Amino acid sequence: MGRQTEYYNNVGYSHLLRGDLTKARFNLLKAYELDPTNAAVNNNLEMLRSSSAQSTKS
Repeated sequence: MGRQTEYYNNVGYSHLLRGDLTKARFNLLKAYELDPTNAAVNNNLEMLRSSSAQSTKS
C-alpha cells in the first residue's frame, strides 16, 4: 500500500510544482485517503493550501 501512497503523493507534488493545483489536489487527496498519517503527504497538502491561498490573493 505504501507504494500507491508514494505514487499519488509524487504525482501530486509534481503537479503542485507546475502550478496545476486542481490535479495536485486530486492526487494528494488520493494519497491522503490511502495513508492519512503520512508526513510527506500532509506537508504537500499544506503547501497546496498555501499555494491556493496565495493564488486567491493575486
